Amino acid sequence: MDATDLSLRVRFRAVRGSLARVCALVETLLAGDPSGAFTREDVAEILLAVQEAVSNASRHACQEKREAEVELLAWIRRGRCRLRLRDWGEAFDPEAVPAPDPERPREHGYGLYLLRRTMDRVRWSRRGRCNVLFLERRGTREVKSEPARAR
Repeated sequence: MDATDLSLRVRFRAVRGSLARVCALVETLLAGDPSGAFTREDVAEILLAVQEAVSNASRHACQEKREAEVELLAWIRRGRCRLRLRDWGEAFDPEAVPAPDPERPREHGYGLYLLRRTMDRVRWSRRGRCNVLFLERRGTREVKSEPARAR
């Protein structure tokens, strides 16, 4: 990492009350991006992805564990926001989740669809007893070039 990189690491209980605080931290991180790459729409879509990811971990992966934890690592570098969520809940297979059918709307089941629509890159893995979700999104504004250094 260089001096213009920003990062955040937070570990929290997988409960509904944690969601607003985690989103506020990510929003603050994005607001501090010195490259200016993230528009309001970018920020809104990244926060939507964070909400869905944290909600899914809380609702599904950690449902049997009252004190379950989720860890979020977020960092910004050169106009890209990268997020890694880890939970120690039940294993998850994203391929087993059916895609939403517009002909048959339902109350739940849109989280994965929203992650894939709002982020440039979405990747899941299971490492030992840990679910890992990696998300990446480029800002839509052109990244400001670094100022020339005096010689």
